[in-house]
Amino acid sequence: MERSRQLSHPPPASPPAVKVKLVCQDSLASPREIVIDSFPCDLGRGVDVTVRIDDRWLSRRHCRLELSEGVIVVRDLGSRHGTFVNGQCITESKLLPGDRLSLGLTHLVAEYELSATDSTLAAAAAPSAAVLA
Repeated sequence: MERSRQLSHPPPASPPAVKVKLVCQDSLASPREIVIDSFPCDLGRGVDVTVRIDDRWLSRRHCRLELSEGVIVVRDLGSRHGTFVNGQCITESKLLPGDRLSLGLTHLVAEYELSATDSTLAAAAAPSAAVLA
């Protein structure tokens, strides 16, 4: 009789845990930091969003942050005044560490760690020193 062998398969890899800190650039803002560790995450001034920001220039559901392959992606949800990443109006954009996210009058800087494979992406996307003045 032949015995069947069972192959041991590792459990499917879960997506890496990412904790994003959005640091407000207004020193009088409260809270000064917003920590997000669950995705997708909707931001806006409405009561039914994941993160509520008290800014009358924000739409009730302004934008959504999603995790895609270890990188945060921000998507505008049809807001009236737009979503900006590094000064550019976007409909969808990667939000890399150090990028500025502007929603209404609220200006935030994204802080999080990329995985080792995504670090090369950040290096390729980073502006060269010659561009910075």
